[in-house]
Amino acid sequence: MSDDSESGGDRPKGSASKPIVDVKLGNVNIDLKDAHKLKGVLNNLLKAVSRGLGTIYEPTNRKRLAKADRVAANERADTIIDLTKKAIELQSLRDKLEPSNNILPRSQTERAISFLLDEAARKLSNNEKLVEAVAEEVQDAPPTQDTSKAIDDDWLTQFWCRAENITDVHVQRFLARLLVKEASDPGAISPLTLSVLTTLTPIVAKRFEHFCRLSIRWDEDVFVIHPNVFAFQNIGPLDDFGVSFDDLYELEAYGLIRSAEAIRYNYTSVPDAPASTIEYAGSTAQLNFSGLQLQQLRFSRAGREIRNLLSLSPLPQYTAALRQKFPDAFIFDH
Repeated sequence: MSDDSESGGDRPKGSASKPIVDVKLGNVNIDLKDAHKLKGVLNNLLKAVSRGLGTIYEPTNRKRLAKADRVAANERADTIIDLTKKAIELQSLRDKLEPSNNILPRSQTERAISFLLDEAARKLSNNEKLVEAVAEEVQDAPPTQDTSKAIDDDWLTQFWCRAENITDVHVQRFLARLLVKEASDPGAISPLTLSVLTTLTPIVAKRFEHFCRLSIRWDEDVFVIHPNVFAFQNIGPLDDFGVSFDDLYELEAYGLIRSAEAIRYNYTSVPDAPASTIEYAGSTAQLNFSGLQLQQLRFSRAGREIRNLLSLSPLPQYTAALRQKFPDAFIFDH
């Protein structure tokens, strides 16, 4: 993606060309470390951003930025012109079809144009804010592995159709993480996850993030071990850990967990079985499943994919409960 004719000409003759790692996403300049090794990811990110903003932002330098800004300005002007033309064409068509009964008053036509422009501006503003969140996400957690797969056009269509109506900053940050993940590993994020995420309210998103601080990932499974179910039932209080019954029912309703009721798993007892390494709320721990009976609150696919992108830390009181319930099986040194 480098262009020697516009790169400044300061490089000594005979030296190897240096890859450009500064990229402008929206209004934010970011530095992709080792971008020459992540060409696939970079191309996917640029493709995704161009779909959201209507213009491709190339690697930064003054000439290219000036060119990109001119293109962006021209495209936005063209959008306004196109919307105006469409409104006029609509008026003309209605005049021809029903000249006496269905003529829009001029004031209504003007309101229709204003509505279309306001709607386009609102959606574009949401997209720009989300792109800034993508840039921040890349800066905070740069992709480390490249991909040879291109991000899917249909997936991007679904992503931006949903993202353009999201104004909540918290949900936008979730979406930014999903987009970076999908750019790094196309196919990793299900369209169902997009659907679930864009329906979350800020309150539910906050409750889910707290619930994830109790969660365990073992291979592809993600679950919370319920330490206090009622006898002969699959449900019990988690209030000591900041999770209410209503929270569980709401997480189930939003499709983040499979059920508010726990599922009982009985693991075969294997003599001298080694403990398994698990990821416990963002930290590494050990759990020997041999002979255990666990009541699990299982995450859905959407819940797993969203949870796995969060920055988590274990809840101390829940850690204490696991140690008390499984003194020999659960090993956590933190």
